[in-house]
This record gives sequence, structure tokens and C-alpha cells, in this order.
Amino acid sequence: EILSRLLNRRYFTQFPAVDPQEQSHLILAAIQAVKELKEESLYPAVEALASADTNMNVRAAAMKAVEEFGKER
Repeated sequence: EILSRLLNRRYFTQFPAVDPQEQSHLILAAIQAVKELKEESLYPAVEALASADTNMNVRAAAMKAVEEFGKER
């Protein structure tokens, strides 16, 4: 459940001390965890980041993950 939360920027609104750069860092770590764990239930959340996240690094990492998900299926 925590990975699901970390893949959603709205989750971070509860923590005003976490700045956008830290948010992106946490999201990147969550994307990596989803890839390593092969947690298919979270693939849609990563796909959403790939198409709509405001941070280019997050979008790029999510796009790469989505590409890898496609190879696994």
C-alpha cells in the first residue's frame, strides 16, 4: 500500500515539509521498487506517471518502466 501512495503526488500534500524535489526522489524510488518487485497491480499508477507527471525525470523513469513492463507481459 505504501508504494501505491508514493506513486501519487497528491499523497504528498499531507506533508508540506516534503518539497517537490524530495517528492520526485521518493516517486523515482517507488518506480524502481515496482520494477524490482514486479508488482503488476501498480503498473497502471506508473503508466499514469509516464503520461502526466510534472517532473521530466519522473516521466522518463516511468516511461522506461512501462517499456520494461511490456517486455515482461
